[in-house]
Amino acid sequence: MGTVAPQAVPENTYGQRQKLLFYLERIEAFRQDRPPNEIRILDLGCGNGAAVSIPVASGGYQLVGIDVHEPSIDYARQNNPYENVSFHLADLSDLEVADGFDVVLLSDILEHLDDPGKVLGKARSLLRPGGIVLGSIPNGFGPFEIESLLFRSELVRRVWMDLILGLPKTIHRLVKRIRQQRTGPGPPYNFESGHLQFFTMRRFSNMMRRCGFVDPEMRQGGILCGPFSDLFLNAVPGAIQMNLKLGRLVPQWLCSVWYFETRPRRSSTCP
Repeated sequence: MGTVAPQAVPENTYGQRQKLLFYLERIEAFRQDRPPNEIRILDLGCGNGAAVSIPVASGGYQLVGIDVHEPSIDYARQNNPYENVSFHLADLSDLEVADGFDVVLLSDILEHLDDPGKVLGKARSLLRPGGIVLGSIPNGFGPFEIESLLFRSELVRRVWMDLILGLPKTIHRLVKRIRQQRTGPGPPYNFESGHLQFFTMRRFSNMMRRCGFVDPEMRQGGILCGPFSDLFLNAVPGAIQMNLKLGRLVPQWLCSVWYFETRPRRSSTCP
């Protein structure tokens, strides 16, 4: 595997590239005039590394990725082209760090946790003075969660499959080819880890304050994403970019995803 520039990361229905560029923009603003190799980044719940860890590391930052999903960590290690990145199969409670981190990434992880406050407290303790936390969460009552809930219904899934199977084979082949061209073959992913938390903007901000962080600065992602809209957005040229652009214009409760930046408050602890 060669080097992975952020510009080479394909955009998809879920705003993969847009999210990555948000992280890089905020890391660069934090870095200022310091050399990239002086910036230490921890990616909690890094998964297979393809979406965030490895592209971020292309900027020369020192990055550590941890996850509990062994197939994903194996893939990340085998496909990592950079010496400034290391991947570890570990739970956050097992992590021992002597030097701390300037940036902690919580990319699509908090919604999967029984106790996100515990992880936020640990993340806070791992930050160097002046460090920041960057991440993303789904809108707990947005289009993505609604689509996902519907797709879990046996009746809805059966009707959906009947609809898809009723389409001409040429359309099936076209959609499949477009998806493969944009995303390529899929690396391992922890599909067994479902969503346990469903955040509103207010609930999320309150949780961050309780855990000793300042009010998070939020940015909106796309409107539509999920098993239903994925098919159609991939099939229509320009639809993915239009969906992401519209997401910046609509009220925040209409978006499927929110990106955030925060930092610890002084003299605060997470319960």
